[in-house]
Amino acid sequence: SVTVTSENDVTEIKAGETLQLSAAVEPAKAAIDTIIWKSLDETKATVSDKGLVTALLSGEVTIEAEAVMAGSGLSMKGGFTLTVDMVAPVVDQNDSKKYVKTGEQFSLTVDARGENLTYQWMGQVGRKWGLLLNGGHATLTLTAGDAEATDYYRCTVSNEAGSVNSGIFEVITQIPAIIKQQPQNTAVGALETKTVNVLASGTELTYDWQKYNESTLTWTSFPSDNGNSSYSFGPYPRTTLSGTFKVRCVVSNKVSSVISSTATVSIN
Repeated sequence: SVTVTSENDVTEIKAGETLQLSAAVEPAKAAIDTIIWKSLDETKATVSDKGLVTALLSGEVTIEAEAVMAGSGLSMKGGFTLTVDMVAPVVDQNDSKKYVKTGEQFSLTVDARGENLTYQWMGQVGRKWGLLLNGGHATLTLTAGDAEATDYYRCTVSNEAGSVNSGIFEVITQIPAIIKQQPQNTAVGALETKTVNVLASGTELTYDWQKYNESTLTWTSFPSDNGNSSYSFGPYPRTTLSGTFKVRCVVSNKVSSVISSTATVSIN
């Protein structure tokens, strides 16, 4: 016969843990060629050829040891019943920040591991957290409002063994950049300073003034760009040759970017 025992006579472990089994054959003098280990339900636990069990899912599973006799090929079997306990969920979700446009549909997803998971999303209004109806899914889909806002969400992931909260999802709604007045052509005389402006609306806008390079056919930012909605040209020395060049402004924020029309700056 084959008797299967465990280290420290343990019969119950948690999912994700391991347990070493050993097989004893009677009579002890029997000539054994090999021991073949087998899990009768590999969805719940696996076993190595050395008898090391790895628990996967909760429930009962039988681990079988088959002793094959040397020479004859005859075999004897013995079994060991192991109980695998469910563990509480593990959430791989730190605090995060997401920018969305006004009116945009967006999704938040919590990355969790475990069995029989349920999901409950919550949103913060003021300083209080309130339940959100999302059908109990790992992904929450919402539509941003039509104004600037900062909202906070989190998800509680649960099963029979416990529950855990995700990190905080910070969702910042921004109004996209819109150019309302394009930059105009301008002429700069000797020792003069002229300013080119762009008028735009949106949340927390940045301005990148660029010059067109005729030789490379590319746009490059002005090295002294101060990020403002206007850019000044001049004064130029009297010895500066007359000429023209093209400029534009890229207006951006976290959710959008828009390019102005081209303006021509003439040096007289």
